Amino acid sequence: INSEASTKGYLSEIASQKDFKNDIEMRQRWLKYHRIRHNEEAMKELKDMKEDKELAFQEKMIKDRRVDGYKAFRWDGAPILNGGQTTQFVVGAAQKETDLDLLNRIDWQYKKIDLRRAYFSSFIPIEGTPLGSKRAASLAREHRLYQTDWLLRIYHYKLDELKGILTEKGNLPRGDPKIHFARHYFEEHSLIDPNEASYQELLRVPGIGPISAKRIVNLRSKSFEFTRREQLKSVGVVLKRADPFLKINGRNQTTISDFFTKEPEKPIHEGV
Repeated sequence: INSEASTKGYLSEIASQKDFKNDIEMRQRWLKYHRIRHNEEAMKELKDMKEDKELAFQEKMIKDRRVDGYKAFRWDGAPILNGGQTTQFVVGAAQKETDLDLLNRIDWQYKKIDLRRAYFSSFIPIEGTPLGSKRAASLAREHRLYQTDWLLRIYHYKLDELKGILTEKGNLPRGDPKIHFARHYFEEHSLIDPNEASYQELLRVPGIGPISAKRIVNLRSKSFEFTRREQLKSVGVVLKRADPFLKINGRNQTTISDFFTKEPEKPIHEGV
């Protein structure tokens, strides 16, 4: 079910024939309810067949999924509805709708309706239609929203943390949101030591993703110690992005000032 916009007011601006509560929100809740109900009935049938540790584990995953929409959820070999919901937003059609408005809505949907993924589509006006006189939205803005959604959905960042990088008007700054977040985050936190940091702390570093973070943690579990930055490259870390935020053996790999341009960023035009 496509949300189109983040609030009732913005939806009425771009699609006045749609009712935000009944056409979108209520239907999304209905899909979640029936998915959970179907899965609960399937679990009851499976319990009648056999009680074992694997079944108990899968049952716990279903309960966890219901509580926290961000958690990974997998099921093999049973009649469980694992698809989840997706939705799409039209970016820039409602001229005053900010990135924060959109992020607040998808954050709510991930937590409340088991949203699996959000999609974004930059608005393109079509001559002769009610919205034909509006300005087209920037593809760069769409891209930044996808990057931020990735931080929420895959990296498990909290929206409250990401609010610190938004402009005064509530939009994402130009460039990679993860780099902006790292610059903001490491103003108040120590640099990351790959020999000590947790998996979640490693994900705070640009250039380190879920795969490379897992490799680092796995090597440490085998008593391996990182002594040179090149060793991080061998497990998939992008050093060009990660260096300013890392320390090995107590030494910084480079400085943040070397990483960022000294020229101030140009202000973001509303809707871009």
